[in-house]
Amino acid sequence: MKSRFFLSFILLVLLPFLSNGQSRHMMLRDADTAYKNNMYQEAESNYRKARELDKDVQATFNLGNTSYNQGKFEEAAKYFEEAGNLSTDAQIRSNAFFNKGNSMHQAGDLAGALDSYKEALKLNPNDAEARDNYLSTLKKLRVQEQQQQQQQEENQDQEQQEQENQQEQEQEQQNQEQQENQEQQENQEQQNNQTKENEKEQTQAAQSEENKDKLNKEEVDRLLEMIQREEERMQEKMKGKKSNKKIIKDW
Repeated sequence: MKSRFFLSFILLVLLPFLSNGQSRHMMLRDADTAYKNNMYQEAESNYRKARELDKDVQATFNLGNTSYNQGKFEEAAKYFEEAGNLSTDAQIRSNAFFNKGNSMHQAGDLAGALDSYKEALKLNPNDAEARDNYLSTLKKLRVQEQQQQQQQEENQDQEQQEQENQQEQEQEQQNQEQQENQEQQENQEQQNNQTKENEKEQTQAAQSEENKDKLNKEEVDRLLEMIQREEERMQEKMKGKKSNKKIIKDW
């Protein structure tokens, strides 16, 4: 998108023949020459010097051109807007807003470019170039909005998917923790049951040993009782033999 240029000779007849005016005219002339030779930095320097002497629409307008051609599109847009506001001429103002639209388009601000082209068309409805730029920018803006909408939906879907994945991970972790807790409880319960079983077996073994000892004592007591009865029976038997023996007396 090519910007429109404001030649300095337009105001040449208005410059008084004073040293200050002559100096400013020479700056504008040198700036125009440098601009035509694509020496944009030199042109910018002279336009700035001339603008310091008189902040008029011409120096401001062409300072926007030098900024535009150096790729400083946002800065150029500010100068073109200022130039449009300084001028009362409809054609100059239309050109200023046209250039501002180009600058904002290059800067990536399609909505701002669209508004600037609209202002240029209001001032000059027959400007075919401004109309073409407006339509192409509008089409590009709609495509951009659709892409942004699609990207936003994709981001929302991705965010939702990430949330679902996170919830699944949290649920899986929770289930795993519950399973681990359940396994720990079961292991603890098994250990407790095994401990109780061991204690029961130990108790039964102790009782068995006690019963065994008790049984052995009863057997010993019965055996001793039998021995005592046998001895008593033998003693009775021996007494019976003694009483039946015949005593012979000596002569």
